[in-house]
Amino acid sequence: MEKINPRKIPVGDKVPSILKEVDDMLNLMNIKYWLAFGSGLMVYRDGKIADHDWDLDLHILAEDISKIDRKVIKEHGFTSFKWKQDIPSFITKDGIKSTELYLRTISFEKDGVRIDIDPLYETVDGIGLACLKGRKREQFIGYFNKDWFYDPIIVEFNNKKYLVPREEYFVSNYGETWKIPEVSHTNWNTRSCRKNFYQLL
Repeated sequence: MEKINPRKIPVGDKVPSILKEVDDMLNLMNIKYWLAFGSGLMVYRDGKIADHDWDLDLHILAEDISKIDRKVIKEHGFTSFKWKQDIPSFITKDGIKSTELYLRTISFEKDGVRIDIDPLYETVDGIGLACLKGRKREQFIGYFNKDWFYDPIIVEFNNKKYLVPREEYFVSNYGETWKIPEVSHTNWNTRSCRKNFYQLL
């Protein structure tokens, strides 16, 4: 019998209530955030979270990382807290990697729903924000324009208002056909926002 990964059991029906709890928690910590990637796409485009989903993607600004309070997260009933600091702060065109590692993702769970918070770092060009992606064998960034976040879309979902990046963000992640729902995951190799080398500092 095929083993079922408990992390990927569909819990989409639980995500809206968990999102409300996360919203209350981040507001308590005075942290601004945006719904990101598939979570932002589904809420903005479809007005719902798909039943097959099992996680919740968010962006925060890197300057707010210090506001993350593990005690508050625990008090709200979330578990499995992970601080994934494993991506170099820069990679040059020649492949030289910084020895300084930056935070890639903060994650925690509740009721089978995993929350992934990807910080956004300001890039050296002054016009971009970057989220760090990848693993030990491969590191890269998602590069986004600041304006997509500083002039965001406000969307109402489950009787609350949330911020999502502008539509250009979804184009950069899912292509010009982003308005057409797809069940499959969009590979990072096909995303125009992917940059294989970067200089954050």
